Amino acid sequence: MADATETLRLLPWEGAEGKPCLLSGDGTGFLSRLADDIEAEQLSYAAELLKEARRLLDSRAWTTGELQLLSLFQPASAVGQLG
Repeated sequence: MADATETLRLLPWEGAEGKPCLLSGDGTGFLSRLADDIEAEQLSYAAELLKEARRLLDSRAWTTGELQLLSLFQPASAVGQLG
């Protein structure tokens, strides 16, 4: 059981059987640092997707396929990229 100095953290990957994976600790251990690194990569990838979306939408020269890719595939791949 976690003591007063420990918190539960939802990790950016799934545990057994696809269930949420939680970590109890003070946030300084190996798994916490690994989760920090993965979350930083996910945020960076999401920022790239947002930049691409803005570029595409600002050009007003998109195709139906580009909009579908932008609205469905890319966000889904960003979420699942490192998982």
